[in-house]
Amino acid sequence: MTTIEEIRDNAKNDYVKAKQRIEKSRLLQEIHSILSKKAQESENARKLDERITVNSEL
Repeated sequence: MTTIEEIRDNAKNDYVKAKQRIEKSRLLQEIHSILSKKAQESENARKLDERITVNSEL
């Protein structure tokens, strides 16, 4: 039979684990956002470099 203390401890552990998963998810979303922004900046720089190269050849 499960005691109230065990139920309370299990609930507390479940809460901590859920809180950690939420934080991990938030951090992963933030990392994804940063990487997406950097990828877009890189693509923009590549396109600008192509335009400069074409213009300098003219």
